[in-house]
Amino acid sequence: MSKEAHKELLPGGIFGRLSALDEPLPHSIKRWWWCWGSLPGFFFAIQVVTGILLAFYYEASPEGAYESVRFVTEEARYGWFVRSVHMWSANLMILFVFLHATRVLVTGGYRGRGRWATWMAGVAMLLATLLLAFTGYTLIYEQLSYWGITVAANINSYVPVIGEPLADFMRYGDEVNDHTLSRMYALHTFLLPPSLVLLTALHIYLIRRFGVHVPGSEADVAAEAAQQKKEGPYHFFPAHAMAELVVFLYLALVLVLLSIGFPAEMREPANPLVTPEHIQPEWYFYATFRWLKLFPGQVGVLLLAALGGVAFFWPFVDRGLRRLAPKAELAMWIGVAAVIVMVSLTVLEAL
Repeated sequence: MSKEAHKELLPGGIFGRLSALDEPLPHSIKRWWWCWGSLPGFFFAIQVVTGILLAFYYEASPEGAYESVRFVTEEARYGWFVRSVHMWSANLMILFVFLHATRVLVTGGYRGRGRWATWMAGVAMLLATLLLAFTGYTLIYEQLSYWGITVAANINSYVPVIGEPLADFMRYGDEVNDHTLSRMYALHTFLLPPSLVLLTALHIYLIRRFGVHVPGSEADVAAEAAQQKKEGPYHFFPAHAMAELVVFLYLALVLVLLSIGFPAEMREPANPLVTPEHIQPEWYFYATFRWLKLFPGQVGVLLLAALGGVAFFWPFVDRGLRRLAPKAELAMWIGVAAVIVMVSLTVLEAL
């Protein structure tokens, strides 16, 4: 649909203001998987709305946390649906963050002037998203919540120098206590969401500042340049924005169906005196959990931290690999191998 057609559908003033969001884009962005980057923002917005609704009922104390969540799930009008939408939107947000990061890694989307900063902002967003998810499921104060905090604090204690202070900060003491839940609630509601919003704003600014990478070989780049010369650039508004809106609507339907078909449930309440026979985190931590089973103790934690550092500085690692073997695409194959390892560890932990 052309800009002229959209002008007929939207009032002139609104169209003019929305047109200010437009920017030229490569035609390669027309592929459907380029919507993966915006989908986490869509699900995050849903989480903010449903999270505010849940906060009206939540009590951040060991005595009241589980009961307040149970009341929302079992007694409050449509509370089960709001909580289920909150839960599933979190899972879908994390899924598409991983998919987006995988696409950027495999296609070399971090290459080019200034795009290293875009990549680093994205990695920081991934970390903030995982922390948001972790603090979220601790607030239910069921067995997974209590022992999840305990295990995470013990893992952090292996980090040299800052490990013990970090673990004490998480627990507010030597063990999980009355203040731990308040700390998790503050992180989940007051610190992490604004941090994620700021990182997202920075990420979007950097994308608009340094542009979008054209994936593929030199022939693909030349073909893109020829197409832009012939047809002009592809536009974010209205073309790409409308395509993303269609994807949003489809996934909103999927979200509703998941929430109705597989609603959030109440599991056993937290009991510090009973250690579960089988402790397993949420699926997005399966790979990390399996890794720490293979490499227990400080060795596993330090290796994991080193891999995280490599991921954060990957654009510079990629430059070194390209100098070493300009035509081998070592970075791409290492990225593919890393994704395969992560998926394999996740599947092994799930079985």
